[in-house]
Amino acid sequence: MTPDTNRSSMALRTINSSEECNDCCSNAVIEGSIYNDQGITGFPFFTIYENWNPVEDTLCEDGPQIQWEGQFNSFVKGINGWNVSVLDSVVFPPATDLNTIDCADNIQNYILSGVTSNAVGSKSGNRVGYYSYANQVYNIENFIVAWKCCTDTEDPNYGKVKFYVIKVTNIIPIGGGVGPFDAQVEYEYICRWCTVACPS
Repeated sequence: MTPDTNRSSMALRTINSSEECNDCCSNAVIEGSIYNDQGITGFPFFTIYENWNPVEDTLCEDGPQIQWEGQFNSFVKGINGWNVSVLDSVVFPPATDLNTIDCADNIQNYILSGVTSNAVGSKSGNRVGYYSYANQVYNIENFIVAWKCCTDTEDPNYGKVKFYVIKVTNIIPIGGGVGPFDAQVEYEYICRWCTVACPS
């Protein structure tokens, strides 16, 4: 996977109306990573969300378009119609094997609401997120979920929902002191087609 470190707002790929209806590229767990060699220097500049260039990412060949943004690119935002939230960690604790998550688990019933700007990251304050941060350690506490509904009435998958369940395995701030800082995020994900009502 080759990461794109350009600002994604300048070159978003257009998704065909039926693309979200394509079958999953795989039923197995897939690994991915992004890297941002931006080299931000100085305090407080590297702590400011908007100072980090978003890194655009696509899961599978035609899966969710997401971008990693914010401090150390640790926030995940859905773009081009993909929705993003996290799963309830009581039902899906972070140690859960991704391979075991499927439609029988009623994924749609355990998506947390209240996400702002269609992006999830740190749980600071009342923000819905997938990690907490304390003593310079990132604690991954929730699975991220991205989803889109097949609305092409001519497609055999019409009325189904495609879920991508994402587990971030490592958030790596690269650099020390006051910088310069780069960022790397490692993750794995799995795709599931489910015949359920489209989550709002």
